[in-house]
Amino acid sequence: MMMMKGYLNLILTMGRAPVYNQRSLVFGIILASVFWVAVVVVGPWLKGWEVTPWPAASSLCKTSSQAARRATSSRTTEVVAANTEQRATEQVRVLLLAVQGRTGSSFVGELLGTNEDVFYLFEPGLSLQAGFQDNHTPGGFEVLINIYASFLNDLFRCDFSTLDMYLRYLSKQDAQGLSHKAPRLSAECDRRYASGRCNVTQDLAEEICRASKYIVVKSVRMPDINLLLPMVEDSRIKLKVIHLVRDPRPMVASNVYAFGLWFNESYARTHRSRNDTLLSGATLGMLGIYCRYNVYNFELGMRKPSLRDRYAFLRYEDAARNPSWAAGRLHSFLGADLVPESVSKWVVANTKSRQSGIYSTARRSNEEYRAWRQTIPYEDAKAIAELGKCTQMMTLMGYRLLEDEGHLRNMSRSLLADIPAAATQHDWPQWSE
Repeated sequence: MMMMKGYLNLILTMGRAPVYNQRSLVFGIILASVFWVAVVVVGPWLKGWEVTPWPAASSLCKTSSQAARRATSSRTTEVVAANTEQRATEQVRVLLLAVQGRTGSSFVGELLGTNEDVFYLFEPGLSLQAGFQDNHTPGGFEVLINIYASFLNDLFRCDFSTLDMYLRYLSKQDAQGLSHKAPRLSAECDRRYASGRCNVTQDLAEEICRASKYIVVKSVRMPDINLLLPMVEDSRIKLKVIHLVRDPRPMVASNVYAFGLWFNESYARTHRSRNDTLLSGATLGMLGIYCRYNVYNFELGMRKPSLRDRYAFLRYEDAARNPSWAAGRLHSFLGADLVPESVSKWVVANTKSRQSGIYSTARRSNEEYRAWRQTIPYEDAKAIAELGKCTQMMTLMGYRLLEDEGHLRNMSRSLLADIPAAATQHDWPQWSE
C-alpha cells in the first residue's frame, strides 16, 4: 500500500514538474512499475522454487582442493600403473631348463638364486605333480606338461591369481623347505612374520615377484624347449632359456646312486650275460628321452631366429670346473654388469667343501664332476654312450667317447672336448683338464 501511495503522488506531481525533468520522471515511473509487477505478480509464482545460492569463497576453495586431489590421485594411479608396466617390461625372465634330474641344475639354480635381485623358484612343477597324484587326474605326462606351460606363463607375469595350488604347496613348507624352494619369499616371511610356516598369499607372492629385477625358474619338468617358444616370443615375457646339460654317463650314475635305478648285484650275477649291462628298463627309458630332447633342444636353440640372444647353452662340467666363470657368464646372460658379492660368497662356501646328502649342492665341484669315472662299470658307460641319440648328443656337446677301460679310469685323460663350433657365439672358454 505504501508503494501504491508513492506511485500516485509521483503521477500527481508530474504535471507540475519542469519540462526538462519529465523524461526522468517517466523513466522512473517505468522502473517502479516493473519492480511492483515483479514483487506483486511474479514473486508468489516463484515462491515454490528452490534457488541455489552462490557458493561461498571457502566452499569454492574446498571444491577446488578436492578436484585437485582427485586429479593428483588419478595421475598418481596412472604413474604407478605405468611404472609397474615398465618394471614388468624391464624384468628379465629366465627358465633354467634341464631335461632330467642329477644334471647339476640345483647347483646352477642356487648360484643364480643367491642374487638378492632374483626371484628364484625351485621346481614349481612339483606342486602340480603332487596335485595330480592326489586327485588321480587322468591324461598322464602330456596333460601335465601342457598345464605346466600355462602355469609358467602366469608365473613369469607375476600373476598368481590362478596358482592357488602352488601357493598352498609353498605355505605347507617348513622354514628350511621354503628357503630352498623360494628364497625371496622365505626372506620376506622372516622379515614380516614370526618364525614357523609362512602363509604365502597371492598378494605377498605378486608383490615380491613384481619388485624383483629377475625371475628365474629352475625346472626339470619342461623337457621340450619348443613348448617355451610362445613365452620367448611374447612381448610381455620375452623369456630367456638356459639349457643345462651333463654327460649322460655320470647323469645315469648319479641317478643310480640317488634312486637305485640299477638292478642289484645279486640279480646281475644271476641274469647277466656277457653283453648285458646293469641298466634297468626304467633307466634305459629315461636315458633315451634325455639324449633325444637334449639334441633337439640344442639344435633348436642354435637355429631358431626368435631364440637368438635368448638361448644359452651350459655344460654342468664347465660350471663345476670354474663356478666363478659360470657365475659371470650367466649374469652376463641375465644382463647384469657384475656378479653380486652374495653370489661370489656362495660360490666360495659351496664349492670348496662337501656336505652329505643326495640333494646337497655343497661339493668340491672341481673334483666331484668326474668322480663317477672311478665307480661306473666300463660296460655300462659304453652302453650308455651307444643308446639311441646319446652318441649324437655327446659328439654335439663335446663329450668324448671311451676307447677302453683304461681311458675311463685314467683321470689325466679328459673326457671333455672343446665346446663345438656351433656354440662359440656364447664365448665359451677352451680348457683342458
